[in-house]
Amino acid sequence: MTKKADKTAYEWLIAQRRAFIKERLSTEQIGKIESLSFDLHANGKEYDTQRWLTLYKEYQNFIIEHGRAPGLVSAPQIYSWVQNNRQVKAGTAKRRKPLEPWKEKMLADINFDFSQQEIFRRTWNENYHLLVGYLMENTSYRMTSNDKPEVRRLYVWINNQLRKFREHQLAPSYILRFQEPEWTLVWTD
Repeated sequence: MTKKADKTAYEWLIAQRRAFIKERLSTEQIGKIESLSFDLHANGKEYDTQRWLTLYKEYQNFIIEHGRAPGLVSAPQIYSWVQNNRQVKAGTAKRRKPLEPWKEKMLADINFDFSQQEIFRRTWNENYHLLVGYLMENTSYRMTSNDKPEVRRLYVWINNQLRKFREHQLAPSYILRFQEPEWTLVWTD
């Protein structure tokens, strides 16, 4: 039960929790309250748990709808939730307890990326394979920012790779990928 669902009942349950903490409830009263699936030991965690579960579901829906993780501009609340979970898992979140096992399991079940580096590597590899597929299907290597959205994303991605290459910021392992036999593009410095 959350505060928004039924304010009066919620406030009564919170009062019962306070009475429980002060050891003013009988065994019978404790049993009845626990039969409602209300955690007397929770110390007000219900709202946080409900909020976490809501954002978890929103994150799942975003991934399904957009095929990518949310960004700061596209979905700021979900993006913050993602970053918070990464920081808690990494132990870099200030004044935060470790990620609870049930949350960690739920995130693992949906292949949640706890590391930004993992996401970059996966995205790079996905874009690389999409580009190879595009080049195999199209005799023209011409891409413009006016193409279809999926081609436009590749256009932006390949231009970013070329810029990084020219600025000596592209990782050597990525440069090697562009030197594989299927490439006929010549990268010049």
